[in-house]
Amino acid sequence: MAANVFGNPVTDDTVRLVYPGLQKITAKHRAEVALMYRNAEDKHVNVNRYVHNLKASYGTGTSTLCMIYNATGGNLTFSSTYNWDGQVWQSPYPPIIQNGQWAGFLHVRSRLVGPSKAAVVYSGRNNDGSGCDWMLAWNTKRLNYDNRVYTEIRGAGHFNVNRWTISIVC
Repeated sequence: MAANVFGNPVTDDTVRLVYPGLQKITAKHRAEVALMYRNAEDKHVNVNRYVHNLKASYGTGTSTLCMIYNATGGNLTFSSTYNWDGQVWQSPYPPIIQNGQWAGFLHVRSRLVGPSKAAVVYSGRNNDGSGCDWMLAWNTKRLNYDNRVYTEIRGAGHFNVNRWTISIVC
């Protein structure tokens, strides 16, 4: 498990603890139990502490403290990223976020007065087993003015095509 991923994954065994008589466990069941366990073992506290410690180490520049929780019922695998302005700092995007885990990272500006503006895409499967891409984008401006976040879920490979020429997080 990557250093910036927190908590034990929610697996079929975890679902059996919550629903002992369940015969067939699906991704929907794993996702439901992951939502129930999102704060278990203080994993939400640990990821929050982690990104705030990164921010303290980085200092007073414009940055985005990112925390992602996976309650999809399966693994999310890092697919791609696009930086309009800035880069991830000291710790990479986690390669895999298992169901029921938090992931955290810090994205920082690259110019003296620029924003932290980027997108990250993770791939996984929906409840029906079809491949999907989850895109999370942000634009953190200097002085916390008009900050934005945007998410979009599309079919597998949707973000592989160069769709980054239009700034979706204006």
